[in-house]
Amino acid sequence: MEKICLNWRAGCRALVCAVCIICLMCSFTLEAWAAGTTGLKGAEVSAERGEDVTVTFTLSNNPGIWALKGLVVYNQKVFTLKSISVGDIFDESELTGDESLSKNPFAFLAIGNAIENKTKDGVVVKLVLTVNSKAELGTHLVELMVEQAINVDGQDVAIETTAAEITLVECLHRQTRRKNVKAATEEEEGYTGDLHCKKCGKMLEKGKTVPKVVNTCQHANTNQTVILEATCTTDGMASVSCKDCGKVLPEEVIPATGHTAAPAINWKPATTTEEGYTGDIYCAVCQELIEAGTAIPKIPIYVFNMTVPTGDTYTRDSQTGLSFVSEADLATFVRVEVDGKVLDVANYVLASDSTKVTLKPDYLETLADGKHTVTIVSDAGTASAQFYVEVAQQEPTAPENPKPDDGGKTGLVIVAIISVIVAAGCIAYIVFTEIKRHRREEPEYDEEQ
Repeated sequence: MEKICLNWRAGCRALVCAVCIICLMCSFTLEAWAAGTTGLKGAEVSAERGEDVTVTFTLSNNPGIWALKGLVVYNQKVFTLKSISVGDIFDESELTGDESLSKNPFAFLAIGNAIENKTKDGVVVKLVLTVNSKAELGTHLVELMVEQAINVDGQDVAIETTAAEITLVECLHRQTRRKNVKAATEEEEGYTGDLHCKKCGKMLEKGKTVPKVVNTCQHANTNQTVILEATCTTDGMASVSCKDCGKVLPEEVIPATGHTAAPAINWKPATTTEEGYTGDIYCAVCQELIEAGTAIPKIPIYVFNMTVPTGDTYTRDSQTGLSFVSEADLATFVRVEVDGKVLDVANYVLASDSTKVTLKPDYLETLADGKHTVTIVSDAGTASAQFYVEVAQQEPTAPENPKPDDGGKTGLVIVAIISVIVAAGCIAYIVFTEIKRHRREEPEYDEEQ
């Protein structure tokens, strides 16, 4: 039994070796046959109804040809021959054909201008056919039958031909677009989108998922856009984006600005008779009350002595002010009053080292003549003094050349003289007038009488 098994195994090995040798010999034979056969093969293309389609016939294993005569055969219910042209082997001037492209089969002749063989492989002819708009879908053949092929020696060249296959389809999906495209972000995966044909709408390719984006930017440079202004009491909000990578970052809070205190209003100083008021402080931006004022107690009435007055009378046009010094401390000084009215600081000078007040001459000139009261008001009390404003007295002056008094006699003498002169003039005028009139009235006498 063991011998039988060994013989069977040996037989199997011999059979396998024999099959391998036969296969190798067949492949070598096929390759040699393929390498030595000259073929003219039509292209395999696809087309849509109603369009033009180009079909080429390619020559391989060219042994050298000079002329080729062929017939193009096709189904006229499916195609219409639109044009025929040369390819890589012949020149355009070396191709002739039937006068009408509508002939089926269509005969053509390609013959070299020079007396030499065409030895290279390549396209012999190109056919452009128009597909009927009602042609049946499926594969249709276009044949190129070689009637004769010769070389320059006039020897026939055997060429095996393979028909071109044109597969008519409803749509070739030449124009496409992707739908449902989604860009990947740091938070979500993206999607390449499904590939669809624009013409028929068919989905040609399913999209793929795109991994999330890994952002390594440090977001050191940002842009801020205010979307809600901050107020005195409420926070604002700003949108933030990175200048470098464009990422939208979390919104940022803009802190409230806080109140801006305006000068106090309703301020009122305290007097010895009325309380004062520190004034109310409002926000200069939103006008909200920040701090309500408080009352200032009346100034206690303590009477201080007025010391070292320079004088208690001001003489007009003297240009010299009046000075008064209160024994109250300078740090407690409040104001100056004259006759119970608060004096503007422009009308007096306060010394820097003591509570010495000097009333300016310009102000004193505005006061009426007579008695006035000046009061220096301090936090601790008041000091008062009286002063006077008066006009300087003028002394009478004596005449330079006094004349004795004659009781008016000189004047009477002068009047009498003037009267006599006037009377004499009147008498002379009357006498002169009468003499002149008398002369005019006397008769004239003849000299001969």
